[in-house]
Order: sequence, then structure tokens, then C-alpha cells
Amino acid sequence: MRIPNHHGITFLLGAGASAEAGLPMSRGITQLMIDRLSDERWDRQAGYALNFVVSAIIADDGRSGHRPDELPDIERVASAIELLAGRSDLEISPFVASWEPALTALEAAPPREPMTLERNLVRTLTGQRPGSHAPAATEISGLLRQWSDAQTRRRSLPSSWSANFRKAVAPQPDGRELVKLLKQLIASQLPGQRSPVFFRLLELLITHLGDILDIDDDSKFDYLTPLVQLDLPPGVPLTIATLNYDLGVELVARRAGVEVSRGIEGWASSGLLNFTDAPVRLLKLHGSLDWERERRRSALAPRQSLVSDDSRTDRPFLVFGQREKLRAEGPFLQLLEAFRTALYSAETLIVLGYAFRDGHINECVAGWLAGDARRRLIVVDPYFPEFSGWGADADFRRDLLRWGEVATAGEQGMRRLDIRRESASQFLADIRDVGPRALLETAFAARESEEGEQRE
Repeated sequence: MRIPNHHGITFLLGAGASAEAGLPMSRGITQLMIDRLSDERWDRQAGYALNFVVSAIIADDGRSGHRPDELPDIERVASAIELLAGRSDLEISPFVASWEPALTALEAAPPREPMTLERNLVRTLTGQRPGSHAPAATEISGLLRQWSDAQTRRRSLPSSWSANFRKAVAPQPDGRELVKLLKQLIASQLPGQRSPVFFRLLELLITHLGDILDIDDDSKFDYLTPLVQLDLPPGVPLTIATLNYDLGVELVARRAGVEVSRGIEGWASSGLLNFTDAPVRLLKLHGSLDWERERRRSALAPRQSLVSDDSRTDRPFLVFGQREKLRAEGPFLQLLEAFRTALYSAETLIVLGYAFRDGHINECVAGWLAGDARRRLIVVDPYFPEFSGWGADADFRRDLLRWGEVATAGEQGMRRLDIRRESASQFLADIRDVGPRALLETAFAARESEEGEQRE
């Protein structure tokens, strides 16, 4: 039997590869988001909007015959929110006479309570807590009420208003935060204006996602260490593609003293991926918690650095939601092409904890398998379906099972698919103990031997 060379291995990691570090899976993240935004006192409307979206998806699943007691995964929720936020720009929008009444009522509500906005503005402008009897805070509170009333009723401000305002403001307030709060204060008191609640909700989800995926103990990822310590020939880089936002691979590589190249460090200036000679190439196909999204700028304006100086940023640059997978903005199209290139130079793809829900990734895998009969796939997932099945619930995993039943390689008719229903830590411990070549021999030889015994 022809066993692929070491340099013919590429890894693909999904959420299941990070679950053993204590990170929640997709449906678990939905529950955590609901809990967090239910306590979001400063933006209750966003919490109401999330509850509305999740409840509508569950109700629709029930009408379709699916389980009505199962939360939707967070990417499905994010996709729905994204569509709702930009629904007026959808091509079908001219054909929709009216939207769900509850949706319209939700958007018509004030974005935030005016008093809450006032407190935030006072704190931003003066650095003082409102109600603390500080002169600047008291002065600003009165001026803000005056200004808000003038905006709402279309009245002119007193001639002394600007001068008094400048005197009360701190020397260096946060300008961006100030502009945002002023816009929200105006919107909160203008009747009949549509609230950008779903845009705010998307921002909140991404912000909270960073908190949810933040690990307090780097050692929780230690089970991934064999991944960056594979015994490969010198000069042959290992390609690891991941759909996860966390920094698990980077953390274990740093702890193990293994250099990793992500290819994006110089992307902001050149617009191109640039990999070093590091032994591990890491492709973060959907972004990373330490990548920072730029604020709005001209398409031709110079880019800032993509990688934040901190391991976490408040504005992480992520591909979030099922409908955003091919995103023109940022390095994501180039990363997908880099994955395709690495995949097509490999003879073995090892998939850890990926549920095959990304259509673009699945197309890459399907095309790679179809392109050469010598290519083999190992899927490591303790929850992988046992039977191929048919019908409406069939997905790419079941397609793989059906394909694996008939796909053969070589004159001996060797199988090309090996499903290992075990955890990522178990598999990586095996590959550490026996080495990648021996593990591949065991995986495919065992399948061949088993089928021979069944034929006898």
C-alpha cells in the first residue's frame, strides 16, 4: 500500500478542536450570548432583538418538523441578524410589502433610554460621574438636556450655548465615543425613526465573542502541542488551516518554542500574504481574536496594521455568520486560496472537530478528493454520524460516508476515508506516540484488513 509522504499532510481544524480547552461549541455560544445580552442594561433593545431572532428561528424549525427545544448555532443567528440589518438593501426588498409586525415594532422603540445616554455622555465629556455634584458634570447635564430639546423640537440653541459647552468639556474627551453617543441621543428622541438595532447587535455579538473565547489559562490548550511538533522532514512546513478565532495553536507553539507564520503580518502594507520559512504555516480562514478591524475608511486609503499589539482587541476582524464566508474585505479570499493551494499539494487531509457546515470549505475538500484517487481523508470527530442516511437531513458528512463506501484507490481497492470517532486530544496523543507515517499506515491498513476479513 502506498502511504503518503510526511510533507503530504494538511490539517483542518474546526470548533471541536478547541472544545477540550473549555471553549463552548456553536449552540453553547448562542446560550451565552442570550445570557449576556439579557443583562445588558445599557442596551436592552439589542437583548430584545437577539431574543426575537432566536425565538423566530426555533419556531420556524418546529414548523419544519425539527426539534423545537434546540437552540440554533450562533453562526445561523448571526446570519439572520446580518440580513435583518441590511434588509432594505436586499434585491428582494422591493417585493416585500411589509415585514413581520413585531420586527417593525422592535425597531421603532428608542435605541436606549435617554437618561442612560446622558450619563454616558457626561462621563465621556468630563471624566466625572453624573450626580456626583461635580461642577462640570452638572453643567454638561443641563446643556445636554437643552441641546436634546432643541434637536427634537427644531428650536434654536441659546447664543451662549457653544461657549458654555466648551468650558465644561474635559481637555481631551474620546472623540469617537462622543460622536457615537451624540448620534444615539438624537435618534432616541426622534419619533418614527428606524433604529439601527441589528447593526448594534452584530457589534455586540462580536465584542462578546471575544470575551467568551478568551482563555484564562494557556495550559488548557496543551493537548494541541503534538500538532505543532510533528516529526516532518527539515525544510518542509506543516500547514494548519483553522476556522477558529481563538489563539490556541499560537499559544501552544509559543510554549513549545515552535515558530509559526500566519502570512498576514505584512498584509496591511502590501495587500498580499507573505509566509516566512517557519516550520508551521497557520491559515486562520475566518479571522482571529488578535486581528483588528479598521474603522470606516476609503477603499484606497492606507491600511493600518491588521495584527493588534494586544492578544485581544475590542474590534476583532472576523468572518462571522454563514453568509459572510467569502468576504472581499480583508485577507480572507487570499487565505482561502492559500488553503486550496496547500490542500492540493497534500495527499492526506486530517480534519479535527469540523462539522462540515461551511460550503466553501466543503467544495475545496470535495474537489481535492475528486482530483486524485491517491488522496485520503481522516476525520476526527466523536459526534460524526454513524450512518449515511438519506432525505432532507442529509448533509456533507453523510455525503462523505456514502462516498467512503465506494471510493477506492489502487489495484487493491483500498479505502480513502477513515472516520475516527474520538476526541482531538486522543488522536493527537496517538500521532505523538507513533508518528504520522505509522498512524496513517494503521488507519488505512486496518480498514483494508477488516474488509478482507468480512469478505472471507
